[in-house]
Amino acid sequence: MSSPSYPSFNEPAHGVARVGLNYQWGDPAVIEKNLELLGAIQTIKMTEDGTNTHEKDVYVSNVRSLGSYNIMDAKKLTIVVPGHPRIWSDRPMPYQVPPDVRPRAYKEVKCKLWHHAMSPLFLAVDRSAQDQGRDPLDWASVDFVTDRNNLRSLLCWILGRDHPKTSRFDLQLAGNKTVIMVASGWRPRTHKFQPGMVTSSYGFSFEKESTRSYPGLEKSVQHNRVVQYNMSGLNMVVRFEVDGCVLPAESNSGSPDSGEGPLALPTESGLSEALSPIHFSMSSTPPSVTVLSGGACVPESCILEVTTVKNVKWLETYAQLFFSQTPHHFSARQAEGTVKQVKKAHITSPTLQKVEKKLQPGLKKLRRFLVQLQELVILHGKDQRLSLIYENKELTLFRMRNDVCCIPEEYLARFSSKA
Repeated sequence: MSSPSYPSFNEPAHGVARVGLNYQWGDPAVIEKNLELLGAIQTIKMTEDGTNTHEKDVYVSNVRSLGSYNIMDAKKLTIVVPGHPRIWSDRPMPYQVPPDVRPRAYKEVKCKLWHHAMSPLFLAVDRSAQDQGRDPLDWASVDFVTDRNNLRSLLCWILGRDHPKTSRFDLQLAGNKTVIMVASGWRPRTHKFQPGMVTSSYGFSFEKESTRSYPGLEKSVQHNRVVQYNMSGLNMVVRFEVDGCVLPAESNSGSPDSGEGPLALPTESGLSEALSPIHFSMSSTPPSVTVLSGGACVPESCILEVTTVKNVKWLETYAQLFFSQTPHHFSARQAEGTVKQVKKAHITSPTLQKVEKKLQPGLKKLRRFLVQLQELVILHGKDQRLSLIYENKELTLFRMRNDVCCIPEEYLARFSSKA
């Protein structure tokens, strides 16, 4: 049996011993793609290393929700806290969905978020703690603040998969040890897809046609949640997009062993009470983001991922569930937009537990990589901005201009240790 591959980290050029990173200069052409990048520090490659074959499995524990919000289709970046995900309709089958058309509003909101990527996360967590009477989060104890897609993309690189969703990760040290990791808006142009263009896929339409908006949130573009958990010793704060939710009466029914099968709908009176319209209230926030109060908190046990695929790629799918601890996964079997079957799986089902075992080697490598990446960011200090670029199946670490920040300055103070 061949030994597993791990990120290669040799001794850095400045002589400080580090396990794992091989310092090499990257391709100067990459630097020209963004003027914020100043120079390559090293290229990170996967190498064969059999010294960690007996590592313990990577598990997630102590999961708790820190907050949630909906991003609205508005001229100014506007979020609703706690908001509410779309609600699974459990439509009778078969039913027809049209081909995907990515709305223009989606792209416009994404452009706004690139300039204020982390502000909604902090605003939602602060507002949720205030509304629920919780003590403020001990941010100084956190190891990473990032998005689920960043973790998925890094795992994709580690597993040798092509075309991870994110092509650049900007890094900043907050406090003594917290790494802020943000997906940059820059990525290589691989296609000419434009908003409003009809595609041959059905995923977005299936999600829209199979779920309904929470009253008052019809102009919502997406619902995001923020969770905190321990990933085998790493204190993670992770944000992720939620496709939908099943109401409590639905999520508590069905077989806990298989995680599959029909889900019972709530009573009509319970549905009416659950869907009572929201009322917004304004709050004072930094000028870049408008925060409205409205919606309702949804238990983690009700959160749902929905897809429509011919064949589910279970390793990638389980990684998506794992990094957000999303319990439900619904996948539609469709032909030319006709949905004939929806297969329902739970993260604890025997099928997905087998997938989790197969994914463990990759999760172990990812955890090692995150530890080593944190050491590198700490080594370069609070004043040095860094960026990871994915290109040609390699990650290259760059220095950035020091005036480029991953989060607004007003949020940095919370990461200072109170000790």
